[in-house]
Amino acid sequence: MSDNKEERLEAMMKTFENNKKQASEKPMQSKKANTNANKTSIKIDKDTKILFDEGVYRFRTNRIDFIQRIIEDWMKEKAPEIYVDYIKQVLYEQINKER
Repeated sequence: MSDNKEERLEAMMKTFENNKKQASEKPMQSKKANTNANKTSIKIDKDTKILFDEGVYRFRTNRIDFIQRIIEDWMKEKAPEIYVDYIKQVLYEQINKER
């Protein structure tokens, strides 16, 4: 019975060492860095934020989807030619994104 425990302990130690080695080979990445890589912050007045939060709640959506939809709808109505260029991916920042 003693040999069995030693074998299990030895197997556990090998597994631990293998996992440790694999973890050290992978580059460390922050979860926040991955999820926010394509996002930015936008500042708004505190009173307007109350309206924004209520809209997010009422329409059962998340803040990012909500603000994106607002911007897209605004541009479709107020500047359709710019919105069309956005869809075609020909706006200045879209063209120069790789630089």
